[in-house]
Amino acid sequence: MSLLGKVVIVCYTLVSSTKSSGNQVEPAIPGPDFVSGVKNVTVPEGRDVTLSCTVMRLGTHKVAWIHYDRSAILTVQNNVITRNPRIGVSHDGHSVWNLHIRDVERSDEGQYMCQINTARAKTRLGNLHVVVPPRIVDSLSSSDMVQTEGSNVTLECVASGSPEPDVIWRREDSREISIDKNTTAEEISGPMLKLWKVSRMDMGAYMCIARNGVPPAVSKRIELGIDFTPMIWVPAQLVGAYHGESVTLTCFVEAHPASLNYWEKDGTMIHQDEHYTVTQERGTPQYKVEMKLTIRDAGESNFGKYSCVAKNPRGQTDGSITLYARAPPTTIPPPTTPTTTTLLTYKVHYPENKLHREEGYEASPNDINEDQFNKKRRQDRRRNKDRHHRRTTETAWYDLDPVPQYSGSSQLRSSSCQFLVQLTLGFFSIHVTSKSVTSAFLVFSSIFISSLTPSSRMEN
Repeated sequence: MSLLGKVVIVCYTLVSSTKSSGNQVEPAIPGPDFVSGVKNVTVPEGRDVTLSCTVMRLGTHKVAWIHYDRSAILTVQNNVITRNPRIGVSHDGHSVWNLHIRDVERSDEGQYMCQINTARAKTRLGNLHVVVPPRIVDSLSSSDMVQTEGSNVTLECVASGSPEPDVIWRREDSREISIDKNTTAEEISGPMLKLWKVSRMDMGAYMCIARNGVPPAVSKRIELGIDFTPMIWVPAQLVGAYHGESVTLTCFVEAHPASLNYWEKDGTMIHQDEHYTVTQERGTPQYKVEMKLTIRDAGESNFGKYSCVAKNPRGQTDGSITLYARAPPTTIPPPTTPTTTTLLTYKVHYPENKLHREEGYEASPNDINEDQFNKKRRQDRRRNKDRHHRRTTETAWYDLDPVPQYSGSSQLRSSSCQFLVQLTLGFFSIHVTSKSVTSAFLVFSSIFISSLTPSSRMEN
């Protein structure tokens, strides 16, 4: 406390001290006192704040407000002592005394004393805590910058506030931050952001956000540009088109800073005219561009080699596309071969079962013994099997149809004549109707089966 402050307090106390004269002593009367103390207050910077204390039995005594940390008397009773225009005082019926501070500054922080000027001064202390919302110091923080692809980059963000703010980094497009080849994160804490061997994928806006619990939080946007040599990707290097047709050639370019893009044919720059239309569409991210060259009514002079060229201060590159003439489509349908299908139906007659008539059984199987019936069935099966064997072997055919039996007979001559007539008609029908081998085979099969019919009848 300064010397001037001590002198003022002593004088202020002596004026209000109790006096006694001679041997007479005034009766003891309870003096003034505090009903409640001064509460601790936290206030954001720039706001208004009021500190209060409540007293009783004040009488002729006075109440003063003092900034204890600076030993400065601010007010006495209804009078403002300090020259600070933001300080004021008010009271209510000599009980509640208020100290008003408008537009609080960080320098106002500290302990404040409410004092009653009794013989032995009575005091109460309260603490004023001033919090400061975060601020970003632009002069000490990074601004927009451009770096070369493959270099290391450091972004810095300096923030102030009370309490001290925390700083985090995020990308404006919400993509993850690539710290190095193996480390990525959605946000990075700390006032400095270090990026190793940056690429074009790291290009974009980065947000530095400062918070300390006191609203509002603040942020700073830092744009990072990455310069690199142009690159061209050609999706189709060989394109065909018909004469008179319209066709579009496409190239994709990546470059930063933005490149000068144009088309060439046989080393000569193409200008837009009635045959050529040149367009460009910028993509996402902004360093991507789609180049298109549309050729209308393609003719012989339009076929050949085209080049898409991209050039910026970092370098130049190009891509090539060959446009060739496609052969016109043919309209003659391929020849078709007619096919003929002949359907033949055969009817097969099986011999009657003469079991009962040959063996003298006129009754049904139910009229004989079951054992005898089964025995007859087995005998019939063996007999039919032998008969079938004789008919399907060469020896059996000779036995069943010997040649001497029919030599010189009118039946054999009739069968031979019938066979020759049918054979002649068959060749004639084949020559007239179809030359298909399948039809010939079917006709010959029919003739051969018909020629065997007399022999079969004779055997039966």
